[in-house]
Amino acid sequence: MAVSTPTTVLDHGGGTYRVTSAHAAPQELQPGTYTLTFSQLAGYSIVTLPDLQPPTYRVYGRRDATIAKVLRTYEHSTRALGVLFEGDKGIGKSSTTVELARQARDQFQLPVILVNHATPGLSDFLGSLGEVVIVFDEFEKNFPRSDDNGDQQAQFLTLFDGTDSTKRLYILTVNDTLKLSQYLLNRPGRLHYLISFDYPDTQAVRDYITNEAAGASAKQVSDVVSFAYRARLNYDHLRAIATEITIAGPDAAVSELVADLNIRDTVDLVFDVTLYLADGTTLKQKSLEVDLFAQEQLLWVDLPATKKGMSPEELGVTFAPSDVVLNDRTGVLALDGHDIQKTELDFGYGQRGLEGLSEWEQELLKSARSGDGRVDLGDAPEEYAKYKVARLELLPAVNTRGRFAL
Repeated sequence: MAVSTPTTVLDHGGGTYRVTSAHAAPQELQPGTYTLTFSQLAGYSIVTLPDLQPPTYRVYGRRDATIAKVLRTYEHSTRALGVLFEGDKGIGKSSTTVELARQARDQFQLPVILVNHATPGLSDFLGSLGEVVIVFDEFEKNFPRSDDNGDQQAQFLTLFDGTDSTKRLYILTVNDTLKLSQYLLNRPGRLHYLISFDYPDTQAVRDYITNEAAGASAKQVSDVVSFAYRARLNYDHLRAIATEITIAGPDAAVSELVADLNIRDTVDLVFDVTLYLADGTTLKQKSLEVDLFAQEQLLWVDLPATKKGMSPEELGVTFAPSDVVLNDRTGVLALDGHDIQKTELDFGYGQRGLEGLSEWEQELLKSARSGDGRVDLGDAPEEYAKYKVARLELLPAVNTRGRFAL
């Protein structure tokens, strides 16, 4: 532990340490869990909380490896170390934070202080403490950048710099880094780690349902993995699905079990789209948003330009997302051509010259121009049969593929 000037924490009683001196710091606190209270009359008090306990549940994902890395760095550090956990709710930030704080308490014999709200002079008070673990949960929510009291995050910049030479471990969680001060991001001198928590990947989903849903059938496990491609499932979602499967039994259809659950993902996922045409041509379109909860989905894919005759600019396919099938091995969502509801050709409005076109091409182009420029492939002449789609494939785009790693 870092050497610091001994101070006295006065008026200990009933689990509360009332700090009666501006220089009083809890060097005498035993390893344990505490929080802060403040009143204008009494100032700051340090209140004992029930101690952090090790988890009684199975751990999924990379939590243990993350904790081990942070503790190893802190052990070799001679100054304050800041850790920022960011990501949506329900994907493991809080449980990782609690376990990191608990292990730091036990390994380094430190008190843990949970800071949950803004109070006057908070940064100065925290800076008066000795070696301690300080946890800020939902930092951007409790300390907004802009409110009636100004920028509540600015006060911590100097504290996180560690310029007072006192070794401490700061742990912050945020749900939205866009609400975080720019002076905290990309500044490892203040916050050494920025660790992102993503939604459970395919293997984590499979492991969770296999272990937590007693008696789940192989088909149920596969169906939940497939459902994870339609909605971003966090561990709260998986817990609810596992409960439903356990109660309903191995013969219950997952689609029916999740229908009434409070799981609604309002963000369209992004996929790389591949179309295999009847003539052997392969078309690819990157990073298209796909609503896999929609009853119908229309996707447009660019067609290669040609100088001969009349050619469409885009090929559109309409399909029911509920019909796509997940390949567990490759992570591809696929649909055979006979399950595609409609195929369209879009001729656009860039082609004005009719000279050199056959009579039927001129009539078709004139017809397209009189409407929206689109022609149903079923109504097009035989010459356009080459655009018939034999197979559609969806693969999570590069910016989201990490979540679906197989």
